[in-house]
Amino acid sequence: MHLTNLTTTKMKRTFYIIIWLLGFLSSTSCTQRHQSYALLVQADSVMEEYPDSALHILESIEPQQLNMQADRAYYALLLTQARDKNYIVQTDDSLIRIAVQYYDSIGDIPMQAKAHYHWGGVLRDQNNYFHALPLYINAANYAKRNERSKLLSLIYNNIGNIYYQENHYNKADSMYQLLQQQAALQKDTLNLVEALSKRGSINIEKGKAYYQHAESLLLQALEFTKHFPYNMLKADIASSLSVLYSRMQKGKEAIEYAKENFTLLTDTTLYTKGYLLLGDAYYKAQLYDSARFYFNKALHTQEYVTKANAYMRLADIAKKSNKLEESLKLERLYSAYQDSAHNQNLYILSASTFYSPTPPQYRSDFPVKRWILYISICILIIGSYLFIRQYKYKKVSSEKNSIKTMGIDIEKVKGQLQETAFYKKAQSILNHQNDINAKSTEKPELTNDDQKSLIREINCLIPEYTSHLRKNFPLLTDKDIFFCCIHLSGFSIQELGVILSRTPNSIYKRRSSILEKKMQLDKNDNFIKAITSIRKETSH
Repeated sequence: MHLTNLTTTKMKRTFYIIIWLLGFLSSTSCTQRHQSYALLVQADSVMEEYPDSALHILESIEPQQLNMQADRAYYALLLTQARDKNYIVQTDDSLIRIAVQYYDSIGDIPMQAKAHYHWGGVLRDQNNYFHALPLYINAANYAKRNERSKLLSLIYNNIGNIYYQENHYNKADSMYQLLQQQAALQKDTLNLVEALSKRGSINIEKGKAYYQHAESLLLQALEFTKHFPYNMLKADIASSLSVLYSRMQKGKEAIEYAKENFTLLTDTTLYTKGYLLLGDAYYKAQLYDSARFYFNKALHTQEYVTKANAYMRLADIAKKSNKLEESLKLERLYSAYQDSAHNQNLYILSASTFYSPTPPQYRSDFPVKRWILYISICILIIGSYLFIRQYKYKKVSSEKNSIKTMGIDIEKVKGQLQETAFYKKAQSILNHQNDINAKSTEKPELTNDDQKSLIREINCLIPEYTSHLRKNFPLLTDKDIFFCCIHLSGFSIQELGVILSRTPNSIYKRRSSILEKKMQLDKNDNFIKAITSIRKETSH
């Protein structure tokens, strides 16, 4: 009897220990889940205004930490969205399908709308319009049921773009009309201008009978942009007006808007298209010398279509000047680049034809497994031991660490950087800008490899600089890190503007934005001081 009671007591004690371990690990698991979910919510909250920060937060999450199916779906949706907003082309739709599968299975209409929309976006990036279109239409149906007006505007815009790309102008115009109505209801100036601009472009393509309507739409769009910060959209409207007035034989107006388009361009890679537009405007105005000048400048590009169009116009000008031999030579060049452009388009078309998304036959990517009780208990015990060990290690490590300020001598760093490949590349860009004779040649530009090279050099000169920078300011993106590093090279604001193809004013604005939004400092603080006085952790 005594032995039986003793055995019973031991069993109870063992049982209570197991229950405690289960509860302990469960609470630990809940804490870890809460932390991961909190990061997902944080990424979602900054997605619209700071998509680069959202992407950075999401990339810091280890997917294997997400044990809940709902969290994995949320993560898949947000990561796809963040990549899209950061203009990252996505070549695989397997990630977004996790979200689509889950939200379709539970019937969450608002999330279904977002998931189907972003699935369509992935296929759009592949030029796979055939499969993207029905996904956008599904998304629109879900969005209308939930009256998600902002998302609905995006969907209408993308459907309209697909129809426009496929030359279905009437269908495209119908979609942009819906976008216009939605934007007007929401007082969304950006999408309203977008709708008016695209409807104007469509009416240009429809022919002479629609030119007046096109002019009215485009001038309306331009009027809305008077107090508008989006220069690229203004540039597109000005470009469309220049094309329209060229076709209407209004040379003066065509030149005026072609010049306005060029002054609004902030991306130097678009200059050649700006030159082509200017050349065409002068050509239609029969000012052939000016036209020839800009068509020749438009040839400094790798785009076959732009080269082909420039050579075609140059051939026409040569023919009008009775330079028949030169005209024939230019026509041959036009034909060669036209064929190259055609072959390139065929390649893209064939690639998109053979690319097919995986049918939505939803399978569970994370099947539920039943574990034997005793194996589960062993796992819990081992997990608890490892957790306690890790906690003790972190506590001891934190007690050994102290904070020091990293003082950086920019002049010294600049002197050491002068022999590097990056510094020589940057200097060549500055030399090109200052060399009058070099203006006609293609300007050298920094590449991603150049940026990575600078970061490596900085980390060699200042050990673990970028790591300490990220620890101090976790919201900084890779682009922000490079922006900070290039300031350590000692170049002036004016020089940085030339090197980065930006205006000095935009450099100042970028610094203020990083200080205020990424570093949580006052935007008027000294930027150089902020990036050279960061804290570093050192052991005693």
